[in-house]
Amino acid sequence: MALFDKIFDIAKTKDSLDEYLKYHMADINDFYNLPYEDLKQEIGFIELFILKKRQILRSLSYDKTYARSFLLILLDLCTRFNLLAATSTVHQIMIQHNIPCNKRMSAALAYIDPKPSSNDEYINRFTSICDLLESAIQEEEDSSTNSIATFLNYLGTVVQDTNDIYIKRIKEQIQSASSSATYQFINHPAIIAAIQIDTSDQERASVQIQTIVDDLLGNVHSDLKSNYKDTPSLIEDITDYAEEIRCIGPHYKRIRKVSVDKSNGEAKTNRGVAILENEAELYEYMKRFGNMHKAKLDSALQSPFPQKWDQPINLYDWGCGQGIASMVFLEKYQTANINRVMLIEPSEIAISRAALHVSVYRPEVEIRTVCKKLDDLDPTDFNSSGANTHIHMFANILDIDDYSPSHLLELMDKAFPGVNYFVCTSPYIDDIKAERLNSFMRYFQNNYDSFVEISRATNQKIPGAIFWSCNNMYKGNPCDTHNDNALFCMNRWSRITRVFCIEK
Repeated sequence: MALFDKIFDIAKTKDSLDEYLKYHMADINDFYNLPYEDLKQEIGFIELFILKKRQILRSLSYDKTYARSFLLILLDLCTRFNLLAATSTVHQIMIQHNIPCNKRMSAALAYIDPKPSSNDEYINRFTSICDLLESAIQEEEDSSTNSIATFLNYLGTVVQDTNDIYIKRIKEQIQSASSSATYQFINHPAIIAAIQIDTSDQERASVQIQTIVDDLLGNVHSDLKSNYKDTPSLIEDITDYAEEIRCIGPHYKRIRKVSVDKSNGEAKTNRGVAILENEAELYEYMKRFGNMHKAKLDSALQSPFPQKWDQPINLYDWGCGQGIASMVFLEKYQTANINRVMLIEPSEIAISRAALHVSVYRPEVEIRTVCKKLDDLDPTDFNSSGANTHIHMFANILDIDDYSPSHLLELMDKAFPGVNYFVCTSPYIDDIKAERLNSFMRYFQNNYDSFVEISRATNQKIPGAIFWSCNNMYKGNPCDTHNDNALFCMNRWSRITRVFCIEK
């Protein structure tokens, strides 16, 4: 049965729909990340669900992130497939419940709701759409990827709904904006590739644009495993950086300063969510995000999280990057009885550096590296030995799009017997991403009687939200745009932290 056909049957009342969403957002996120052709097969069910169940959708309680996330996912799907009536319905529900629409989604609505009254209007909305997307990339999104996908959906709508004259005009607008560098995102290779598509067959061209969107978002089918190395000896060694770090010793602030000094500010890290590919990107990432990541982790590791570990523990750093979470943990728990540190990360250069960093903190501890994406992991990668307590550091990884939540949860069920602590931290980008952390925790709450929530924190980067910290305050400096009476700091940090434990 198709997912939304199933949800249609379940949603007989607002309570039955709410109950389903509360415990099945992992399935909905898996669906959300499917390739275009797979989504297309269900689009009729989605449209029917929205239009026939609109009263139930209107009556849901949207003070819960899973309900807001579901509605925003519906809006994204509607705008991608140009579902005019369904888009308008979802948008009206958002207005009714005061659910904010970020700039990227506002850009998507700009070419659909209200529907342009003429082909000229599709073209006339180009500047306002680009302005919103540029602002979204600069101020809201954790990467440019989703905003570029939204622009490609706009282009695809013009290709599908207008004619050769207006398709030519939109391409000219893009080329002009590219030449004048009006918008930074407009020169992205995906957009350049899209405007080179032959549009003589408009339907075929529209599908080709969606193929580019799939490739951009990583929503492609593959039966092949990503290339990886699984070895305990994947570690950076015999480099100038390794020699310098070993001389510095186990001091996070000093280690980060090496990257700050070596960064030239030119490397692109896609707001810290792209897989790092070279040393310049390693330096830039640590310079831009090192303080912010450490601050979130420090806050998550505060009491009531255990402040001492007498029993042997295994430490797992999921999506470890350069090992920031491991360094923060090891710096705080210097005398902890660490049995093993396991690093999981798809970037070979990043995981090698992470192993180096961990070795500086605890040279006597076994370090194991698994250079894979999350979806390529299986229980055999995690044969536990020597410790019955496991600390899982999920720092800036659960909110990304490039994995299956259901696969990760299944992996958690099958491995790690004993006591498991989960430290989950991310920036608060939007409700869809925040719900990935919430649904991850709710899964254990619903399936393990031993579940204990230890702490949580939520701070958004929007005017009026509760202030947490910013780079100036973290460094102990005054912040000109924030004081006890100010409501907003342009450089404020957001966070979502969820800390809990189970025993199995």
